[in-house]
Amino acid sequence: MKAATRTLIPLFVAFLCLLGSGTTPLPAAAAPPPAQQQATYRTQIAELLDLHNTIRAEHGLGPLRYSPTLAVEFSQPYNDQLADADAPLEHQDLSLLAWPGANSAGENLYWGGGSLGTPSAAMEGWMKSEGHRDNILTPEFNHIAIGWSRSPGGRMYSTVNFWGGDLTGLGTTYANGAQLLAGTPAASDVDVYTTPGRHHVNGREWNTTCEPYSQTTRCRTEIVATQVRYANGSYSRVTGWAFNNLTYLPSERSLWRQNPLGHDGSWTADDGRRWRTECDTAATGRNGCRSYTWATVLGAVARSGGGYTYTRENKWVFNNIVRFE
Repeated sequence: MKAATRTLIPLFVAFLCLLGSGTTPLPAAAAPPPAQQQATYRTQIAELLDLHNTIRAEHGLGPLRYSPTLAVEFSQPYNDQLADADAPLEHQDLSLLAWPGANSAGENLYWGGGSLGTPSAAMEGWMKSEGHRDNILTPEFNHIAIGWSRSPGGRMYSTVNFWGGDLTGLGTTYANGAQLLAGTPAASDVDVYTTPGRHHVNGREWNTTCEPYSQTTRCRTEIVATQVRYANGSYSRVTGWAFNNLTYLPSERSLWRQNPLGHDGSWTADDGRRWRTECDTAATGRNGCRSYTWATVLGAVARSGGGYTYTRENKWVFNNIVRFE
């Protein structure tokens, strides 16, 4: 489990980042339509809304009203960006959360794998942290928006934003999870990482192929995404099919004793690439391993005046996950 918090107070910014603060831009990606992501994870979002308001009621505070408008505009897009990249937690610029009538705003971030990838685990972690707890129990906050996403490696990410003030132009808001569920349609729950074939899920095009691998099955998932390429001395953004990740379907752990993808460690492959693997951590969940390769990642950050600023960064990039029975 990892979490981070930042609170915006009128006239100045005060923040406590427990983990993952920074300004490194995330790789450019074609994020799913936020409204469809909200539908996909409507149950988790509704549960998290109720958990916030239950805790506030226990402390004599008024409820937070859930705004799909704010979620689609702010929380869900940023959360998808983090999850798509399997990125460390780092805050968005809270000045971008400005909204008519708002006079304060705050943000809590979370990721968790396995049993920690649940709304209750997120709330438990936040309430044990002074900064997160302060955001949840700020009396002036009266509106909330929640982003919830699943990363390619199976971790759950959440971005929760809070606002205080007399906000206008929000459209329909909801007082509790039951109201939210009644007003939000359900979405497809197909697992694009292990289901062979072409899929249209959350507004994105996926293609998954699976094949025998030793005594188990390996699935390769590709996605239509926007990538940054460098050729002939210039950068460009290109949209097309791109590798997303490999998933090895559940098998006995003993089958992986001689394979470095199945236990903790680091190594250099014959082609010179560096690899590292972690197993049974908060990131992987129980009965799983995640492997990363050291690679150069090109990114693009939109400029306010138009165009992009291109970046180049060497970093660990998620490649595959091994699941054990």
